[in-house]
Amino acid sequence: MSTEDHVRTTVMFPNQDFLVMHECTAPGVDIVHWTKTHRTALEQELLEHGAILLRNFATDRAVFACVADQISPRCIDYRGGNAPRTALADNIFTSSELPPPITLVQHHEMMFSQCWPMKLLFFCELPAQTGGETPLCSARHTTRAIAPTILHDFDAHGGIMYIRNFRPDIPFKTLEDTFGTSDRAAIEMLCRADSMDFEWKGPSWLQTRQIRPAFRVHPVTGDRVFVATPHLWHRAGWTRQLVRFGPQYSPEHLPADSTTLWMHALYGDGTPIDDCIIHELYDFYEREKVALPWQRGDILILDNIMVSHGRNPFTGPRCVLAALREPFHAETGFLAEVA
Repeated sequence: MSTEDHVRTTVMFPNQDFLVMHECTAPGVDIVHWTKTHRTALEQELLEHGAILLRNFATDRAVFACVADQISPRCIDYRGGNAPRTALADNIFTSSELPPPITLVQHHEMMFSQCWPMKLLFFCELPAQTGGETPLCSARHTTRAIAPTILHDFDAHGGIMYIRNFRPDIPFKTLEDTFGTSDRAAIEMLCRADSMDFEWKGPSWLQTRQIRPAFRVHPVTGDRVFVATPHLWHRAGWTRQLVRFGPQYSPEHLPADSTTLWMHALYGDGTPIDDCIIHELYDFYEREKVALPWQRGDILILDNIMVSHGRNPFTGPRCVLAALREPFHAETGFLAEVA
C-alpha cells in the first residue's frame, strides 16, 4: 500500500496480483488531471493487474467521459453486440439492460467479433439497493485453473462457433438494433466485414455463425488466455437462466434443435459441446469471480483480454454506464477508431 498526492493505492486481491484500487483520501483532487498525469503508470498497472478501480473522487457522467478520453480517446461502437444497451452522448453507453433478476455470466466484451475494445470503463452513477456488482475474473487465473482437458478440446476442435438467430421472438436486441439498420444489403455487408456467415431463414429471421479462437494472445504482454464464452451462449447455460425471463421462456418451450435457439455455441468444427462442459465452466466462473460492491462515483477500468466481467442480480434502481475504447482487430491490430 502506498500514498501519493492524497490517493491511496491498494492491490485488492494480492493472491492473484489482481485489481488495483486508487482511493482518493482528501477533497479537491481533480480526477481528470490526476488521470492525465498518471496515465503512463495506469497503463502499466492495467497490463500487470488487469483492472483498476478509482474510488472517492468527485465524479459525474461528464467527468467519466473525460476520464475515458484520457485513458483512450479511440472509440468503438456497439454494432454487432448482443446485450441490450442504449447509446448516450460522448460515446457512453448504458451497461446491460437485461432484467434485474438475471445474472450476466462472465465474458470478455465482443470476443465473438473480429473487432473488440481492448479497454472497458464502467461508471457507477447509482448503485443498486442490493446486489448489482460487476464481478470480475482474471483471465490469467482462469486459464491456469480451468481443467486442461476442457481447454485442449477447444483447441483440438478449432475454437468455438457462435450462432445467433434473429427472430421476432428474440428476448434481446432486435436485428435492427444489433446492426443499426434494417436494410438487408447493409446487414449482409456488415456480416461479411466481420467474417460472419449468414443465412436468411425467413422474412424476419437471420441466422449468423462466427467461428472464433477460444484463446487470444494479448498484443502487448504476450499472454495467451482463454476468452471463449460458450457458457453464455450454449443451451445448457440458457436453461439455468431462462426461468428468470418469465414463463414464456421456460426450458420446455425451447426449440428441439439448439441451433435455432436465439444464441447457441458449438465447437469450431461444428461438433456439439457437451452440457457437462458448459456446466463446469458456468460453475467455475460463479465460484471464482470476485467483486467489490459499487459505490456512487466509482470508475472501473478493465483490460478486456486480461479480465472477464459480468453482472450480479440486483434490487432497486441501478445506473452503471460504460465506455468501449481502443478498438483492436484480430487481423490488423490496433485501429484509430470504429464508429
